[in-house]
Amino acid sequence: DWNPYKRTMPHAEYPSGSSCICTAYAEVLQMLSPLGDDLGVPVEQFIAKGSSLLEKNAVPAADITLQYTKWSEIKAACGDSREYGGMHFSLAVPGGNTLCTGIGTKIKSKAALLKQGDVSGAMVDFEDRSISVKTKWY
Repeated sequence: DWNPYKRTMPHAEYPSGSSCICTAYAEVLQMLSPLGDDLGVPVEQFIAKGSSLLEKNAVPAADITLQYTKWSEIKAACGDSREYGGMHFSLAVPGGNTLCTGIGTKIKSKAALLKQGDVSGAMVDFEDRSISVKTKWY
């Protein structure tokens, strides 16, 4: 019997919601950072040989160091990880990126309104029932 590393998610394969979130995250951070796309310092993650929780002492076959110097590199790796992990096919990641490109600008403008005390900056209007599918609020 074969068992996947990750469970099959109960949502559409296309577009990738995760790559969409990666895009929005990177856009906001690029706008908030005085360096734009630059991180200013390299961000590294070390993964030791054989450190896999599922295939101990076998995977990865060698030490790996991931290094990023730009938000766009993190965004790309974040989205690509969904394809490499088998959660999405190749078109789903760029589809998610396309879907969410520009959301960072909307988030920034909404946050500016909230900072000024303007409630129109809220992303959700809980009084607007025309877009609600839930009948119970938690």
